[in-house]
Amino acid sequence: MKKLLLIDGNSVAFRAFYALYKQLDKFKSPDGLHTNAIFTFKNM
Repeated sequence: MKKLLLIDGNSVAFRAFYALYKQLDKFKSPDGLHTNAIFTFKNM
């Protein structure tokens, strides 16, 4: 039987965003878009 690994990416992205919520100003693109969720999601 084949195995399947299912990851709830939406839940992980939500947790990643709020993990660094207090540091929002440190994680912004030049046009003002918050990138803390992307940064944290990538490092999980």
